[in-house]
Amino acid sequence: IGIMRENASGGTDAFLRFNRGSFVILSIQRVKFTAFADLHHHPGVFYSSPEKRLDRILERAGEEKVDFMIHLGDFCHTPEKYVDFVRRYDRSGIPAYHMLGNHECDECPLEAVKRIYNIPPCGYYHFDCNNFRMIVLDPNYYCLDGRYIHYELKNYYSYGGRLPYLPPEQIAYLRETVLGSPYPCILFSHQSFERAVHGVKNRGEVLKIVRESQRTPGRVVLCINGHHHVDYLRFVDGVPFLDLNSTTHFWCAESHRLFPEAVYREARLAGNTVIYDEPVHAVITLQSDGLIEIAGMSGSMMFGVTPEMFGAPRVDPDGREITADCSSVRLRLEPFAANRRKVRAAAAVSSSALSPA
Repeated sequence: IGIMRENASGGTDAFLRFNRGSFVILSIQRVKFTAFADLHHHPGVFYSSPEKRLDRILERAGEEKVDFMIHLGDFCHTPEKYVDFVRRYDRSGIPAYHMLGNHECDECPLEAVKRIYNIPPCGYYHFDCNNFRMIVLDPNYYCLDGRYIHYELKNYYSYGGRLPYLPPEQIAYLRETVLGSPYPCILFSHQSFERAVHGVKNRGEVLKIVRESQRTPGRVVLCINGHHHVDYLRFVDGVPFLDLNSTTHFWCAESHRLFPEAVYREARLAGNTVIYDEPVHAVITLQSDGLIEIAGMSGSMMFGVTPEMFGAPRVDPDGREITADCSSVRLRLEPFAANRRKVRAAAAVSSSALSPA
């Protein structure tokens, strides 16, 4: 995994040495969840065996006794057509949360996808679990003549330089939800808030809120995104940002015919991918004493096909290595504790904005 520790001015942070003055910890609270991204269920287009991959994720989540599961977008390209696949995730017996990716609404109306995914009409929400706050954002917007327009039915395909954006109402919501939270916060988004070139265009506004929140150290403890299909961890102003790899593949502009011919007959865009042999995902544990544990998994490229075999770069456009892994990392953000603000004990998962499907 690539790891960087950097502050907003380009300098290097000390290793997450938080000042005292955060939260009073009456007892160690813990939350444990499954996170995965970019499964890309799209029969006839991608070669992914999505049902098998999802079943492996659900099986591990059950074994690990996670508190909830969340996917970080691009779960299914045609949710209206494959509602049963969506419900396979929803009805596993573990609270399951959804997020919009850039491809979720390519072939389905936005409102239909939100209804099927049980996402509020606004498209973003938060919920509290075991004294941690999870904030789910939706940066799938392009900006045209000062208007923020949501991705829908491929309307954004011609506006590459004007996307993605987090609209002003979500910026305001994020500020209020983070700064008003009685708990440490985790931010979830499909696109990255830390990538300077290929991330969210107005990322600076998000980072400003994160930076402001750290006046109470430990208020934002982790930011996670999908979309970019690589395995990377970077620290910005003392906060870890996790670029979570795809569950399935990496997309390449170059094409190849290195898979068995049956693969191309089954999936018309297989030749633009290198495919992971494992359902790449993570089980993440956070504790109120500052512990963050990312239990990932290692895999290899299916059929042994790697990007360099057909002249494609071995790194993504931001120079991050293409692998079939989600690295395991153990960190301690210290100290979390000690503020006059008391954190009351919370028993089970309680949602302040949305109940899982």
